Amino acid sequence: MLTSASTYESTENRTDRTDSTIMKIRTTTITLGLWATSALLTASASAGIVTVTDSSGATVLTTANNAAALADAMAWVNDHSASGTYGVRAESGKYNSFETVSNADLTWGNSPGVIDLFGGMRVRAAGQMLFEIAGTDNSLAPSTGVVQCDTVLADGDILYQGRLSVALLNLFTPALGDSFQLIATTAGKTVTWSGTLDAPTLAAGLSWQVSVAQGTMAGFTGDALYLTVVPTPGALALLGTAGIIGARRRRN
Repeated sequence: MLTSASTYESTENRTDRTDSTIMKIRTTTITLGLWATSALLTASASAGIVTVTDSSGATVLTTANNAAALADAMAWVNDHSASGTYGVRAESGKYNSFETVSNADLTWGNSPGVIDLFGGMRVRAAGQMLFEIAGTDNSLAPSTGVVQCDTVLADGDILYQGRLSVALLNLFTPALGDSFQLIATTAGKTVTWSGTLDAPTLAAGLSWQVSVAQGTMAGFTGDALYLTVVPTPGALALLGTAGIIGARRRRN
């Protein structure tokens, strides 16, 4: 059931990312629960090493390979916050819950890909997540993790108040009717959207629409957040006017 929808006619794509990111979180504002990449959704999947780099790209910390790796990395960045902004990159794996800090940019996996949250997520008003899109098919997100657009799977409620940034990969050009299920939750969980969209400008007469509706992925039939290509309201009005004029001419 649709709970919210917002249409955006023209936005601008952000460039403050690295080409290797699967997703990038402006970590000032996002709190995540326990999560793992979709390709490793098994009880035996282990944690990975987390690497912290400084603004010049030099490695300043490499954590132990354990479930506390992300929390340890964020704690280190918080302790060294006076030194500037850091990049935090996590290998695929399962991690304990952690809270992000204000001067760390978090990346993981390959582009595009999947993160799985054993719990919910909140993106606060000043925060952002970057979703990379190379196509519409992410039906295998819950199984193999092979997808054409970045996808978030969650076993908890999602509160999205911040910026949703979009980057298009491999010269992909969205067309009218294309729909991307970017965030999906398990049955009974909710997605609340009050954020803003930052996405590339589409072809004339087309707009982006963010909406919340029931998910369609196997095992994730709670609320889902969709990004869809729709006609701009102005374009619809022009089409309607043209149709009326054409009908009058035919009658005359």
